[in-house]
Amino acid sequence: MVNINNVFQSDYLKAADLEDSPHLATVTDVELKTMNDGEQKLCVSFKEWDKSLLLNKTNANNIAAFCGPETDAWIGRQIVMAPALVDYQGKTVEAIRVRAPKPKAAAPKPQPITSASHDGPPPGHPAAAEFDPEVGF
Repeated sequence: MVNINNVFQSDYLKAADLEDSPHLATVTDVELKTMNDGEQKLCVSFKEWDKSLLLNKTNANNIAAFCGPETDAWIGRQIVMAPALVDYQGKTVEAIRVRAPKPKAAAPKPQPITSASHDGPPPGHPAAAEFDPEVGF
């Protein structure tokens, strides 16, 4: 069988390229492209992909919400691209939606070492009877 996504290749990313899973991508370039119908769209290139993503207004606004409205500020930033079903001209179609990456969890702060932590087990602990302060254990 022939997959139509292999027959109708494109220079631009489409939902099928994401293979049903979200992808983290780093923006390397943003340029304004004029389409065949004269409409202008932002075209975003990525370090991880050979294909670029043409932005519709929704995706452009989503990126601007977390990267700012100046596209120069988008360079080097990461976005998540995910396949989604959307309504378009009265039909449900596959599309790509973008969002900010989830923030990484902060590493736990190391607890300061206090002198109490070297004084041995608390009084009444079974090991307290065996603790020698001269040795430290």
